[in-house]
Amino acid sequence: MKTRFHATAFILAALLLAAACPRQAQAKEYVMLIPMVEGLAEGSFSKVLKDFTAAVSKKTGIPLKWDDMKYPKGAKIGKKVLEAVKAGKADVVQMNGLDYLMVKNEVDDLMYPVFSMTLMKKPYTEACAFVRADAPYKTIADLKGKRWGGTDTMHSRYLMLLEGIDKPVADHFGSMTYILDSDTKKPLDALLANKIDIYITSGFVVDMVRNADKNYAKGIRELKCAEYEHNWIFFASKTMDKEHIKTLVKTILQAHKDKDFAQFHFMLTAIKGNFIPFKAEELDTTKKILKLAMDKGWLKEEQAWLKKNQD
Repeated sequence: MKTRFHATAFILAALLLAAACPRQAQAKEYVMLIPMVEGLAEGSFSKVLKDFTAAVSKKTGIPLKWDDMKYPKGAKIGKKVLEAVKAGKADVVQMNGLDYLMVKNEVDDLMYPVFSMTLMKKPYTEACAFVRADAPYKTIADLKGKRWGGTDTMHSRYLMLLEGIDKPVADHFGSMTYILDSDTKKPLDALLANKIDIYITSGFVVDMVRNADKNYAKGIRELKCAEYEHNWIFFASKTMDKEHIKTLVKTILQAHKDKDFAQFHFMLTAIKGNFIPFKAEELDTTKKILKLAMDKGWLKEEQAWLKKNQD
């Protein structure tokens, strides 16, 4: 979840979820809670989400309230989402694959995974390494002693391991520069300005920037990519009316071809995605990543790095 494109997808999800609620009277006001990185959760994006949710709620006659959960970049928010559901403060929530798996047993007791979505035509995000287009590097190993820049480190550890490099990021690269990438252009600009030599993150956010701006498309190239984490998974509380859930899922899964949602289709086109049924087997790679992160200390390494730079 990293740039305005994350926010665009969040807006899309919010609108479609809201519109999917059946037109029936209900005493309870449903709360849709979407975690958002600090910065994106403040200002215009949050206002747009709230305004659109209110408009859709008025149209359907269903009490529906939008709420966001602000969190610092890189934070694991599964437990906080759970707390909101347990407290009755959220009915429909979204989590990434890793966040879900870290609290899976508790989540499964309280919620149903109802659907997911594709981004860049895939049900998962890829960990991708990017370098300048004219850089001579062919592998991450070639960048030993070079300058790393970015926010989180787990993507880097996984791609490094795929090349047989099993050591902390700081021990492979010559320097590490913290660049808050909630605005993906910042680390890309650092690459183009020759301030860093490699940026490793979720591939789709960089692809979207490169697709929208020819300067990034020409100046930056993909060095290496690998399947990494399941995309956003949406959950419905087991306290919700089951007929509401069924109607929501049916409507959402047909949204990309439903003329009633035509005004949102441009957003789907922008992210090259749509809502799809959730399939547990598509979590296999994410499970592998989580096990490596716990066994090899990747998660502790990343949290220590973030604490050092975000405090």
